[in-house]
Amino acid sequence: MTGGPVRFAPAASDGRVCLVSDDGYLYCLDARDGSLRWKFRGLPEGRRERKVLGNGRLISMWPARGGPVVAGGTVYFAAGILPSHGVFVHAIDLDSGRAVWSNTDSGNIPESNWDHDHASVAGISPQGYLAIVGSKLVVPCGPLLPAFFDLKTGKRHTYTTGWGGKHGQPRGSWFVAGAGKYLSTSDDLYDITRPSEEYSPVMRPQTKHPHTKLYAGGLMRLEEGRSRLNASGRMWLEVGRSRLSEPIMTPRVMYKSDRSIIARDLSGYELRRRRPPPRGRNYSENCWAVFKTIWTMTSKLDVHLKAGGRLYAGGQGGVAAIDVTGDQPKVVWQEKIEGTPTRMLAAAGKLFIVTAEGRILAYGASASGKPTDHKVRPAPPTAADKWTASRRASRSYGCTGRPRPRAWAGQRSPARGAREAIESARYRRGW
Repeated sequence: MTGGPVRFAPAASDGRVCLVSDDGYLYCLDARDGSLRWKFRGLPEGRRERKVLGNGRLISMWPARGGPVVAGGTVYFAAGILPSHGVFVHAIDLDSGRAVWSNTDSGNIPESNWDHDHASVAGISPQGYLAIVGSKLVVPCGPLLPAFFDLKTGKRHTYTTGWGGKHGQPRGSWFVAGAGKYLSTSDDLYDITRPSEEYSPVMRPQTKHPHTKLYAGGLMRLEEGRSRLNASGRMWLEVGRSRLSEPIMTPRVMYKSDRSIIARDLSGYELRRRRPPPRGRNYSENCWAVFKTIWTMTSKLDVHLKAGGRLYAGGQGGVAAIDVTGDQPKVVWQEKIEGTPTRMLAAAGKLFIVTAEGRILAYGASASGKPTDHKVRPAPPTAADKWTASRRASRSYGCTGRPRPRAWAGQRSPARGAREAIESARYRRGW
């Protein structure tokens, strides 16, 4: 179906399933039979396609790694991850497969990379699931700060890359979520209606601190997450946490896992000012927000989904359903499972769980007898010939040993040999 790996879960709407691939295309399939309705290339018309090796596969130079999001009959996605080669964000009509708008100027943004109060040219690098918060399209950019686009026109808001979490400054991740006026990304919580109010204690009173340019969209960060960067620049989590927090956002309540499951009131918050820091120190923010806690439930499980009046949480070896319609949460049922849940979905009265080990589990209101265990049919092996039998490709390219410059001299099919080298298990281990 696609010309490259599919690295993001699809988005479904009105009997259609939309997915992106490393071949740079957005695909729209019929949900009933999987037939292709249309596909849209992320690389603008007139640009020549190029192929590169990525994660052991042959992919487009402009892979579509901005996961799709659907709203109001329009599907949004992004292609390209290298700003210098071009990055493209598109809004596509779900019925016709034609572009509503396309943003093609986000790979070269003046004054978007700030370092020691000096600005240079940079660009966005879409990597993660796109999200819609209010009237904004939010494009996650991996460790860089997310970018914001006008949902109707595609116009990009002011953008800076940030410092990737150093010195307590905000950072990005593949995950963004939001509801109402709140945005959550990389454990941080923002108010998208309120600009950052950072002021420097060493500058003139009420003078904007240059670090305001290091906040996502120049917005007010209400809470700083517990994730940090170590000395090597890699992110680490506090003891007792297995992953970044991915809160469940509703218009009035946020459910979050933080050594327990916490429900917090989003109807409002109190902004408190910090005291001036000691000499020689600097806080990340001069103020922070305090939200009302509705309830707290001790649990080692992480929340994944809210459907109806229930939360669904999971962790290594277990899953639970929690009723949240009352004043206090109540576990309705819990079950032991093999593996660790990574994603949960609810549809047609069923709960679907995807595990890190590659299994899909389905739970319903009732079941009779033993659950059905569907086996995946293994793909038929490639027919053996002189290439596959001798593994000549691996030996000639010398991918696991010393280089052999003889390459494909005297061979009739260098292209076939190259494909065999890429598909060879020995090649992949050596890459």
